[in-house]
Amino acid sequence: MTSPQIWRTLLPLFVAAFLAFSYNNIFMSITPLYALSCSLSAFEAGTQTTIFLAVAIALRFVFGALADRIGTKPVMICGMLSFVIGAFVFVGSSSFASIIAARCIQAIGLASFWSCATTTVCNVSPIDKNGWYLGLYRFITSASLLLGPVLAFKLIELISYQICFVVLGTSAFLALIALVAMPAVSASGHTSSDNSHNVSPDASSNIPPDTSHNIPSDTLYNVSSSWRARLKPFLSNKTLWFIVVCTLCAAMSYGLVFSFAGTYLNACEETLNTGIYFTILGAGGLVGNPLAGWLSDRMNIRLSISLWLGCIGFGVLSLAYAPNNFFVLLTSGTLVGLGYAGNITASQSLTSSCMHIAHRATAFAIQQNAIDLGIALASSLFGLAFSMAGTASSLPFVIQGTIVMLAGICALTLQVRYTRR
Repeated sequence: MTSPQIWRTLLPLFVAAFLAFSYNNIFMSITPLYALSCSLSAFEAGTQTTIFLAVAIALRFVFGALADRIGTKPVMICGMLSFVIGAFVFVGSSSFASIIAARCIQAIGLASFWSCATTTVCNVSPIDKNGWYLGLYRFITSASLLLGPVLAFKLIELISYQICFVVLGTSAFLALIALVAMPAVSASGHTSSDNSHNVSPDASSNIPPDTSHNIPSDTLYNVSSSWRARLKPFLSNKTLWFIVVCTLCAAMSYGLVFSFAGTYLNACEETLNTGIYFTILGAGGLVGNPLAGWLSDRMNIRLSISLWLGCIGFGVLSLAYAPNNFFVLLTSGTLVGLGYAGNITASQSLTSSCMHIAHRATAFAIQQNAIDLGIALASSLFGLAFSMAGTASSLPFVIQGTIVMLAGICALTLQVRYTRR
């Protein structure tokens, strides 16, 4: 596939991804506040997020397998349509039941779009530049976090929630148009305008030299109607298990920081503007995504994942000592942003390398579930820890940071020992 053909697919996809991630980031930010403004309890405001993520996690297994069979474009269009409908359902929602209904509709989009978009990027990009294109894709999605919520809160302050919902529904409709305009990418990895396959049907010819030895022969099975046969390539793939564990560790660290770093820093240093920390973290993520993608094309991906894990682990650990020390605060935010973005981008690159193209969408769905599960676990477990130890306690950051750093060291040791065989 030539460069113009690649960009004819990626440009509309990147536009849709920016709008879709902005949409989701905004709804994640404003829905709890909207629920409280409708006189719902704090418990109900939090429960809607839990139900939203739980439904998405369950549906990903369905949409991942469906995308492997029929291609990613129709699945993404279905997901974006649910975003359009969900936003306009929110306009008339004021009760707990109606908000839950709207969030369940939106969960279809969360379940179907994310992993399918990543799969599309991998399927159309050249093998030797797979990481780079993934890094660009994640750079664009990360940038949406810096812009979307700020503009949404300003719109709500000036006008109303309902107008914000209408604007979000319109933006999702524009993303839907971009997806419709995108050339179809079949389950075999080529566009409707391309007669040549970007990826060989044999997965082993698809893998960079440093990861080809990680591919069990089971991943070369064709797509089967038998669920046992369809699950075997994932359950028997040790590389995929490595990816899931590393992703879970990184996601729990990210969930801990995003859920509790603000309250921790405020409790320790009341004069500190905690927004500075998250701005630094966001900037680190913007740099980390393309950097990790570039490195993934040039070094052993398992090794880079180990280094990114150590990076985020040290960043979380140093947050325990960040109050009253701006240099440590700067270091922590930068390392957490770099480490999380780098780990996810490198893990996605390794997922693309270790899975046959006929199984990629399901594999990315599994990885995305690990991200959501890790964030949810961190919110629950560390929420309990802070309720027992107090919001000014640094112990959760010390424990999580140490565990993730040790996980990075273990992953690095395993990779070195494997290389020496």
